[in-house]
Amino acid sequence: MKFLRAFGKIFLLISLPVLMLMFYNQTVNWHYHLLKDGTVVKHAHPFNSETQGTTPFQKHQHTESEFLFYAQFSQILLLLIVALLAAGLISSPGRTQPQRLNNIFIKPPFLDSLSLRGPPSIIS
Repeated sequence: MKFLRAFGKIFLLISLPVLMLMFYNQTVNWHYHLLKDGTVVKHAHPFNSETQGTTPFQKHQHTESEFLFYAQFSQILLLLIVALLAAGLISSPGRTQPQRLNNIFIKPPFLDSLSLRGPPSIIS
C-alpha cells in the first residue's frame, strides 16, 4: 500500500507539469493545414509563427506519419487527465463519506451588544 501511495505521488508530481505544458502547447501553437485533397487538419507543435503570417493555415510541410503522430499526441492529453482522476479515486477508496467539519461560529465584536435601540436620526 505504501508503494502505491509513493507511486501515485511521483506520478502526480511528474504528470501535472507535463499536463500544463501540453495545455500551453495546445493553446499557443495550434494551427491548421489545408491538404491537397481539401482536408483541413488542426494540430499543435512549436513553429516559427512570424514567418508564416497571421493566417491559421500554415505552409510548412508534414508527412502523413507526422500528422498521425500529432493527432495521437493531442489525445494523450485526455488520457492523462483520466489517469490522474482514476489515480485519485484509487488512492483514497476509504474516503467515501464526506468529512464532517465542526460547527464553529465566531461572533464579531460589533455583534456583542444586543441593544434594541434604533439608529440615531436627525429631526429637522
